[in-house]
Amino acid sequence: MQLREGLNKYFGKKGNSALTRIPDNNGAWTGQTGHISAEMLFTQIGIVRGPIYYIAGPPTMVAATRRTLAEVGVDEDDIRTEEFAGY
Repeated sequence: MQLREGLNKYFGKKGNSALTRIPDNNGAWTGQTGHISAEMLFTQIGIVRGPIYYIAGPPTMVAATRRTLAEVGVDEDDIRTEEFAGY
């Protein structure tokens, strides 16, 4: 089973969830791209309070996404992060 399939299967059991991956720019991705903004969150998720948010990536991206989530009213206790520098 591929990682994405496994995550979708796991999170699908948890109710309302969304998994977004920013892939390599190889032209195969047809989904939304760009910075995570308040507008994107409301468009993609709708009600932003309640879900648990998992953010992983470079420290500056993680910090910016955490700030955006806080600005739209997501509780800090509902945000999980992992920073990966130097890749």
